[in-house]
Amino acid sequence: AKNRPRLDLEDPHITDDEVKMWTGWRRSELSVMQKSISGLMKDSKNRSTELALAMFWIKLRTNLTYDQIGMLMNYKSPVDDYRKRVAETCSSVQENLLAHFVPKSTYSSHKKRHLVKMLSIVLPDGYVVDAIGPFAGNANDASITESILQLNDSLQRWTDYGDILLVDRGFRDCIGSLEEAGFEAKNRSRLDLEDPHITDDEVKMWTGWRRSELSVMQESISGLMKDSKNRATELALAMFWIKLSTNLTYDQIGMLMNYKSPVDDYRKRVAETCSSVQDNLLAHFVP
Repeated sequence: AKNRPRLDLEDPHITDDEVKMWTGWRRSELSVMQKSISGLMKDSKNRSTELALAMFWIKLRTNLTYDQIGMLMNYKSPVDDYRKRVAETCSSVQENLLAHFVPKSTYSSHKKRHLVKMLSIVLPDGYVVDAIGPFAGNANDASITESILQLNDSLQRWTDYGDILLVDRGFRDCIGSLEEAGFEAKNRSRLDLEDPHITDDEVKMWTGWRRSELSVMQESISGLMKDSKNRATELALAMFWIKLSTNLTYDQIGMLMNYKSPVDDYRKRVAETCSSVQDNLLAHFVP
């Protein structure tokens, strides 16, 4: 028969926050680890695989001695014996996690190596207000953000309702969640002609005009067109000339500009934008 541990993290009366306080992980996260090593470790009379995993993380989290952990887990052996057994259990868990869990969770197919990720909250002037993590290397930006919104209040602590979050296209799958949380999420276009790393020659390659020439046109129509959530007047002008200078379709241009609407919707919006730019240029710039 098994004695129930004094610190039984499987007890439903122990909350997720309390489990995390002892192990550094929530039950759902521990469950993922447990599944990866469950076939490699056998249950014993003193502990299950779940308990072995909990002991390992409690040791790392609290630095309690092996005999103190053994006592918390109600080991029935003499003190000297269960000190040895707890040490062996922690060593076995470590070896199995390193062999079967860590490689699957930390390998980044993009970077072609193992790594962990941090997510930084940075102000427009470059000041870093918080760094959240670490997160598994195989997690993408959207899934990391979703987990932060669900389990972490860092974003809410550092921001106000209605603040603008500048994100890249890796966050496109969580834009809705960010907006539900009260943020206004904006991302740069894939083809951002205002990017200082894009040269004047490259701007001309896409639009047929240099930045200074586009700027003159933009000044002539800036008061006639309102910025929208998907594009500024400068971007509208770029879209119009990209359409004339290339064989791209409206939906391809919409994708390059990171429009958040469905494809059919942003095809229509890009067409309307190009038509509006044309009308305003013909009325106020060409004459």
